[in-house]
Amino acid sequence: MSKRRPAYSKPEKKLKVQENLLTKYYTAKVQHEDKNTLATVKKEEITQTNSCKNTVQVHEIKTKTPQTPEDYIKKPELLETITPYQEAKYYELNSSPNENEEKIYLSDTFYLDFFKQIIEDMSVYKTSMFNDSDNLIINSFLCLSQPSQILYTRLLMRQDKYILQSSLSYPGIANPIFSCTELILKSFAYSSDQAFLLNNIQDSYIFLYSLTIDFLSQIEQHLRNVLIKKLDIDTVDISAPKPWCKLWYLYTKNIYYKNHIEKIGFQVSEEFLDSRKNQKIMAVMEILSFLKGFFIGVEENMFLDMVKPKDFPEFICLENKSRSLFIRIQHAYGFYSSENIMGMLGENSSKGLIKADYVVSAKEFPLFLDYEDTLKSEAAYCFKLLLENLQLYRYSQQTCYVIAKEIALIGLEDFKMNIQDFLFIYKNIQSPDWKLQYTNKERWARTLHICVDIIQKSKDWDLSLVILFYLLSNPYYITKRGHWWERVIIISNSHINLKSESEDLKTLALSDPYLRTGKRLKLETRGQKRLNPHNPYKFFDYLHPLYEERTIKAFSVTLYGKLRFVIGNEDMSVEDYALNHLKSEGWLGFHSENSILPSIYGILMWEFLFYDKIPYVFQNRYQNCPLDFRDDNFMLKRIDVYEKIYTEISQAEDVGEYFDIKYEKYKKQMNLFVDWGSLETWGKPFVKNVIKGLKSCLLKIIQVFAENYRYYSSGMPDLVLIKNEQVKFVEVKSTNDKLSDQQRMWIRLLTINGCCTEVLHIVDITKN
Repeated sequence: MSKRRPAYSKPEKKLKVQENLLTKYYTAKVQHEDKNTLATVKKEEITQTNSCKNTVQVHEIKTKTPQTPEDYIKKPELLETITPYQEAKYYELNSSPNENEEKIYLSDTFYLDFFKQIIEDMSVYKTSMFNDSDNLIINSFLCLSQPSQILYTRLLMRQDKYILQSSLSYPGIANPIFSCTELILKSFAYSSDQAFLLNNIQDSYIFLYSLTIDFLSQIEQHLRNVLIKKLDIDTVDISAPKPWCKLWYLYTKNIYYKNHIEKIGFQVSEEFLDSRKNQKIMAVMEILSFLKGFFIGVEENMFLDMVKPKDFPEFICLENKSRSLFIRIQHAYGFYSSENIMGMLGENSSKGLIKADYVVSAKEFPLFLDYEDTLKSEAAYCFKLLLENLQLYRYSQQTCYVIAKEIALIGLEDFKMNIQDFLFIYKNIQSPDWKLQYTNKERWARTLHICVDIIQKSKDWDLSLVILFYLLSNPYYITKRGHWWERVIIISNSHINLKSESEDLKTLALSDPYLRTGKRLKLETRGQKRLNPHNPYKFFDYLHPLYEERTIKAFSVTLYGKLRFVIGNEDMSVEDYALNHLKSEGWLGFHSENSILPSIYGILMWEFLFYDKIPYVFQNRYQNCPLDFRDDNFMLKRIDVYEKIYTEISQAEDVGEYFDIKYEKYKKQMNLFVDWGSLETWGKPFVKNVIKGLKSCLLKIIQVFAENYRYYSSGMPDLVLIKNEQVKFVEVKSTNDKLSDQQRMWIRLLTINGCCTEVLHIVDITKN
């Protein structure tokens, strides 16, 4: 998935932003000093004295004559050292990252070997995953020469559909042009000639979109010269068939919803064709369409010689049918947890990570029921990616609504709606079968969850309510049931004037066996909050244990939509500012939100997490966790292993050394819970000191993670710090930022189990 470009990418524009940042900061500072309000602020200023050693110096603020913003801007060192996109700094203890660490290079055939391994492993599911046509494509691929196989594998990992042949350069491919020719001859790819023939309007559009505007202008001029030379005209009065938007096509590679594409795609084409580049593309396509209609019956080679400019570079594009098959195989192999599993494995391998040691289940996984079922799974996943990208690229709300509505109508076909039947059937079932999380309906539930959020923004309350009722009538994506009930009650009470029914719905929601504690309490207090609107937090006191809470003030600026805090000539995030401030009090630590505690848990409980005697939980050799790790019965199914390790930890004389032994034993093995990169940055001495400081709280953390990791996997405090073998957790909040229910839950959990916790508010010094 491509990322949006930064607002300023050129150095000169970035420098201008830095200048504006400093002007804004020092203007606010001067105005504040003129008002003589600094007397109310704690007289402490932290300045950076050595950027390499990350040390700080504390001193009293001295009275000085205010300077103008221009006086500061003239100092070149400020412009040279300020870093608006500065990475988070870690203040290390007894260790530092190894800057001389040798980079790990992958073999020439690394991706090909892994791709073949995927195909071999997925052959277990051949009765349901593949039909005869798919098997023929797989066998034909295995008959290609090795360089061509390598090239196909690397092209499959790229997001671009058309790639310039002369730009291809991969290890293990001596002659990329020869390999391209073989792929085209064996029908695994085709050249850009097809784009000029307009055999597929969408493919032609995507090819032209991959070219620069200057190149498009040259093609347009060449085609106009052909019009003048052959037909003695210089304009055409014709409207070429309009393509679907590029983004829509990129995530629609599945024959299951092929029939739905045109209806949705053509409705959004107008919005996508407004830019100058798209106008150029449409001009080229209009002329090509006119020429193809005029020279109907002419051989393709003769037509290409006429419309294709001389010395036109050759492009290559993977054929859709084989590409769709191999992408589906990748998605299914990773159980739809990653869009590009080969790229993810390559990244992990380049970091030195290796696969964990466990035995793969030999039995066929009973989830892919038949061929159509696999296609539905792929459809749901691709539609989900489409909706996420429509929002990422900021398409209009109307466009998002139209597409979300069409996708929702497709997805609801296989769902049933009867909430009362669902609650009756599942009221005595502690948790649905974990294997339901990997069915096509689970993936459709996740897609419908995005659809309903988009549809609500367009205020289509009736359709939103219908989708929510469908979702609540089925045992899929149960972690969102609290959110869905809340939306149903809000819509009924506030938007469609069903206030009397909203109370009945709340009663029905509270009888849901899968409603999480936080949402349950929130629904219980919803009516009480309306009775006492002047004290909205009165009924959330159950989440407030005794913990430290304080406020410090600092200068802040908003840069690229993000709040940044300024010390000296440097801007930083609110977490880094808090680290600087706490370091002056003797605390050393890191920004480790949702990272350090799961990493400690993942290493200490390794044998428990990778216990491979449970059927079906390990289906491929590159998993970083068992497939049922989100199951509410996860611990109960491994209770003997859990109790054994739990006892060892509780009876260990030095838990830090116990951790050290397991750290070395499983070092660099892939584990969903363990962030090896951060562990190396923090250093084992720091982590071992944190473990020692946790004391009895460590056992409670292990227990809650093992019982319900899904619920406790987020909301952990931002900072973990140590001072004199004492551990402290700090949640940092900037202006107008509030604690979430998950954060309150973690603060309570840590506090009542003996850990020091604090909420540190950092507010702008210039504001009340």
